[in-house]
Amino acid sequence: LELTVTTIAFTLNLFAYLPAMGLGQAVGILVGQNQGKGDPDASAKVAWRGLYYAMGINGTVALFFLVMPQTLAW
Repeated sequence: LELTVTTIAFTLNLFAYLPAMGLGQAVGILVGQNQGKGDPDASAKVAWRGLYYAMGINGTVALFFLVMPQTLAW
């Protein structure tokens, strides 16, 4: 029983951090490209936009965790 519950928790945890990790890698690449072009303003714009997207993704996941934990665990 303990192993099953732990597996469910780890699987649900993937939904929380994998999208943010992928977004972070993409933002890092875009920031690096803009820095290479010598455009720090575009780098800042991309970084802030990535932060807003990450907050939206993590906020949505948190909302799902709060609103329907039994459904997700099922």
